[in-house]
Amino acid sequence: MKLAAYTRVSTIGQVREGYGLDAQRADIRACAKSDHHRIMMWCIDEGISGANGVDTRQGLYEALQAIQDGRVRGIVFASLDRLARKMTEQEGVLAEVWRAGGHVFSLGDGGEILEDDPDDPMRTAIRQVRGVFAQLERGLIRQRMAKGRRENEGPGRVCGGQSTLRYEGS
Repeated sequence: MKLAAYTRVSTIGQVREGYGLDAQRADIRACAKSDHHRIMMWCIDEGISGANGVDTRQGLYEALQAIQDGRVRGIVFASLDRLARKMTEQEGVLAEVWRAGGHVFSLGDGGEILEDDPDDPMRTAIRQVRGVFAQLERGLIRQRMAKGRRENEGPGRVCGGQSTLRYEGS
């Protein structure tokens, strides 16, 4: 199946650290190859929060447009939290793909994410619970970072950004 691959990191620092773009790309390539899918385009959002809507995520917008235009038959990403960190955004994107007749594949969530089925409400509930926990994790990260900034505030300390130290030579 022809797919658009979507990768995302929230901060520029994540581009090279942790589960950055290269790691996501490698996992998507390997999975696509083993499942006989063909990646037709790579759609990337660098340094953009997963809580943002499609209107601020150019890469995700391009992937959705390709599905609607019939250039690809679906989207693949590393995990639901790479797609969205806000449950309402996650559900909106999934609904848009399915409305266009597309397929959704998430490596970390067991492969294809199937459309809601009235005879299987548990499928929908489990997916949505995962979205709630992705949103919770984002909130906890923000809370820890804000606490750390507050604790590091004070004279001569810099919290985020670049230091404004000046060197006055002799």
